[in-house]
Amino acid sequence: ITLGQLSAVMAHEIGSPLQVLEGRARSIRRNAEDVDATQRTADMLVQQVERITRLVEQMLSISRRRPPARRPIEADGLVRGVVDLLEHEARRRGVSLRMRSTGSTKLLADPDQIQQLVLNLLRNALDPSPRGSEVELCLEGADGQVELTVRDHGEGMDDALRAKAFEPFFTTKADQGGSGLGLSVVRSIVQEHRGTVELSSAPDRGCVVRVRLPLDDVGGEA
Repeated sequence: ITLGQLSAVMAHEIGSPLQVLEGRARSIRRNAEDVDATQRTADMLVQQVERITRLVEQMLSISRRRPPARRPIEADGLVRGVVDLLEHEARRRGVSLRMRSTGSTKLLADPDQIQQLVLNLLRNALDPSPRGSEVELCLEGADGQVELTVRDHGEGMDDALRAKAFEPFFTTKADQGGSGLGLSVVRSIVQEHRGTVELSSAPDRGCVVRVRLPLDDVGGEA
């Protein structure tokens, strides 16, 4: 990986949680008199700052993504935490986030990497979503795997764009500061967890990203 690529990776990995921090900080300023809401928001800020610190340490110590540090996690709670983090941003955009979860979603996985995966998918879904639309997230545990599906109702992609979607540094949002690393990072995390990821889309019909992670390691490495 080149210095320029490493810089882009760091900007992407750290940029996402920083945007969340900004939104939550603004929320504290608006709702300073609501003690409970302020406490919840402060807890989220601490969690994201801790995660940024870990990311910086990882990126400074190696020039490629570290192997996953797997431990037993409950994916449902982790994913709901990311949805909570992005609710403010979604409301600002006039988009609603809807999550549905069924079955057992216990995984042996790296929680920081899974959180980054979900954060990237939801941000990618929010970006093209028009006001008044909905981003749907479905988490299902069945048949020896956990399947995460994120669907938006944006402009969608034609075959040419979809073929390049997972390539590093490919972006349709260069004029908006897009790094083109969101889905590339997702694919890398999924591969390191021995899962699969696929994208389906059509112009004017939105995008659907489906991630499948195996459950067969649960208990084997814990």
